[in-house]
Amino acid sequence: MFGNDLVTTQIDRELWRVERPLYFDFKGYHFIAPECLVYDGTSAPRGTWWAVGHPLEGANGISGAFHDPAYGLSIIPQKICDEMYLEVQRLLGTPYFSRITKFNMLRAVGHISYNKSQGCINIDPQRLLKGYGNG
Repeated sequence: MFGNDLVTTQIDRELWRVERPLYFDFKGYHFIAPECLVYDGTSAPRGTWWAVGHPLEGANGISGAFHDPAYGLSIIPQKICDEMYLEVQRLLGTPYFSRITKFNMLRAVGHISYNKSQGCINIDPQRLLKGYGNG
């Protein structure tokens, strides 16, 4: 579904590094989980894990790996990034309540993280736009 499976290495208790890039096209944008991205999975307060799951489990790990660099580069509109996150969660079978809860949290507080560097992002930002008439 995403070109290849997410391959990560645990760095410490809370951080993981993407070892092989992962790709997903959504609404005319290329989302990339780049090789060497260091991230902590889906950003969710620990007190909400009962509803949304562990940040690195299953769909959370994959959608977070796409979402973090897209937010950090901030050339894809924030709303599109959040909708992509919701779609990845849906495609990977996340139950409706859980994925809508995560999406609503993103929409409510995502602006805090949007446009902030997300670790090692070795992507030419124009790669996210080429070929789709968006840039």
